[in-house]
Formats: sequence, C-alpha cells, structure tokens
Amino acid sequence: MTQSRWPNGLFNRLLRRQPPADLIPKGRNTPLRVGARDPLVDERRNRPYISNAIRTTRYTFRDFIPRQLAYQLTRLAHAYLMTVAILQLIPGLSTTGKFTQIIPLLIFIFLVMGKEAYYDWKRYRVDTPWEDIGVGDVVKLSRNEDVPADLVLLYASGENGLAYVDTTALDGETNLKPKVSPANLYHCSTIQGIAECHADFVIEQPNADLYRFDSTVTAKIIGTVVDTGEEGKIRMNSKQTMKPKRPALETMTNNIVICLALYVLVISSALTGGYFSRQSSTASKAWYLSGGSVPF
Repeated sequence: MTQSRWPNGLFNRLLRRQPPADLIPKGRNTPLRVGARDPLVDERRNRPYISNAIRTTRYTFRDFIPRQLAYQLTRLAHAYLMTVAILQLIPGLSTTGKFTQIIPLLIFIFLVMGKEAYYDWKRYRVDTPWEDIGVGDVVKLSRNEDVPADLVLLYASGENGLAYVDTTALDGETNLKPKVSPANLYHCSTIQGIAECHADFVIEQPNADLYRFDSTVTAKIIGTVVDTGEEGKIRMNSKQTMKPKRPALETMTNNIVICLALYVLVISSALTGGYFSRQSSTASKAWYLSGGSVPF
C-alpha cells in the first residue's frame, strides 16, 4: 500500500484518532478461531485490533460550539459582517447603535448552528452499535441486513454458494455484486463445520480500494471479520471528503462581499485622508472647536 504524503497522512491519523501502524509487506495473519474469548493481536502494533466502534457524526458535545463558530467565521460574508458589527460597538464609530448589527448576526449564526446540530443528532440516532465485533469473529447475516465490518465470505445459502451484495452506499452502483467463498472452505457449510474449522488468513493491509482485496487462506477453515472500525473500506473512503459542503451561490456571495469590503475601504481611506487634511488646514484655526472631543 502506497504511503500518503506527510500532511495528508498526519491529518488522517489525527482524524481517525489512531496511532500509526507499521506495515507488514506480506500482510496480516488472521486466524479463524470460533469461540475464542481473547481478542486477536494486531501484528503491526503488538496490541489488540482497534475497536469496531465508529461514529458518523461530525461533532461531539464538547467540540460542537467552538468548531461550528470557527467554521461560521471562516465564511467570508459572516467574517465581514462580524468585523463591521464589532466596529459598531465602539461609540465613536457607531452610527446606528452598539448592538443593532451584532445581535441579528448572532441570531442568524446560532440558527445555522442549530440546524447543523439537528442534522448531526439525526446521524447519531441512525448509528448502529457494532463495537463488540472484533477481527476474527464469525458473523451470521440474513437478507437485507447491513454488513457491520469488512468480511471474508465463508458460506452462503444461495444457489452455488453465491451471495449478492448491495454496494450502493460504497460506490453508488445499484447492481448487486456476486460474492463466493474460497474454494478450499467447502466444508464450512454448517455451523458445526465452521466451529471445527481452523484456518489462517493472510490479509492485505487496510486500504480504501473497493474493487480489489488480496488474501490467501491456509486451509486446515457464514464470514469472518478482517477489518474493523476506522480501518474498514467504507470508513477509509468516507474520510477522503470531510470538507463541509458549501452552496454554489456562496461563491457569488463572496465576490459581492469582497467588492463591498473594497468599496468601504476606499471610502474610509478617502474620508480619513480628507479629515486629516482639513484638520491641518482649517479645523486647527477654528476657535469654537477647541477643547471638543469625540467619546470613544
């Protein structure tokens, strides 16, 4: 598996909150041991495999407010209006009142944040608790059930041992993909056969490739779990597009905001220059303005 460049690799490790794993060129040895109570040890880290617990939500209770505030203020229109609103809080600069601009802006921002919180809460509710599944476990699935992790098919009750998988959530393709168990696992056709089966899988390193999976079975060996949690293919693919979506209209809005900001900057510079010019030539000679000041 090709290593990503340093910034992307660092970002992915921070995003997944997992320590980096040392690559094993020949892959990972994953034994099939039905009924084993002790978790399998990941050869790359010399510790148990990572948990299958994942979350599809973008935020937690602790980081929602700071992250959303930071995101809202990175939007050009919000940053511009917030700058103007802060300047309006200065009595000597305000022409409309201290809070007449910042209060409506904050109400609007908090409404947008409330919408994001509602959508994130809906994502949290549809999450299915699969954290108890570990690498090497044998999983039995029925028709139309979701696959909880990356599996290697051991047995299917369909005709010719075929299982048809819907991958719409992975690649957007609506046609069903046929899957078949390894030929040397023909005796894994019953629960008893799987329970008495012993096999060692040599599995490739976790990667985001949806269309290829390299593995060999050392036979002496329903499906066995080979990747869990953030190392599953669906999670590794979903992490590639974590940027918040922005509407196409925002580009035009940003251009308008830039024009307005430049216009205000030019007008302010011209008026400031005119003020100092008049101050030195006329206002300094006006005796009736002496001692006057503008409160700030």
